[in-house]
Amino acid sequence: MSNAAAFHRRPVVIQRNVVRLQSHVAHYNTAAELLLFEHAGELRETKKTNLDAFVKQAAREHRGKVELAGRKAVDVLDEMQEIFLPRDRLLGSAGQVPFYYWFVGQRSSKEYRYIREFLVTFEEQRRNNRSRANENPKDRSIDRQFVDYDQFKPKYKRFGQSRRPPPYP
Repeated sequence: MSNAAAFHRRPVVIQRNVVRLQSHVAHYNTAAELLLFEHAGELRETKKTNLDAFVKQAAREHRGKVELAGRKAVDVLDEMQEIFLPRDRLLGSAGQVPFYYWFVGQRSSKEYRYIREFLVTFEEQRRNNRSRANENPKDRSIDRQFVDYDQFKPKYKRFGQSRRPPPYP
């Protein structure tokens, strides 16, 4: 079995105290997404076909590059333990975990104490914006960037158009 496949099957995310997913399928998908991000050095589209293609490609590649990506992923998960609480509500949705993972991985350790508070505020603003958009889609106070983020439109990648994310608002 290749290292990419072994990492894909290894319960890395579940082993971490902070990130707990409800199903093994969600766990494997999230683990593959994190490995894909580290391997590519950037956020990538994570459709099933892309993840499957990545695992097949990684199985054919030099073992060292995949192992290095896996080690980086584990390091970031360890960093997340310093930021998030056990069973943190911010990590309740498996879909958010890859974005938070990437965001944390791009921050310096000096910023860790601010990240959780920033994400709580971000999620509250996002939830309020979604509520306004549902009540009155023509409301001029609706922040289109939150709408785009919620819909995962490729033109807006708040957490990673490059290796350097935007500064805190």
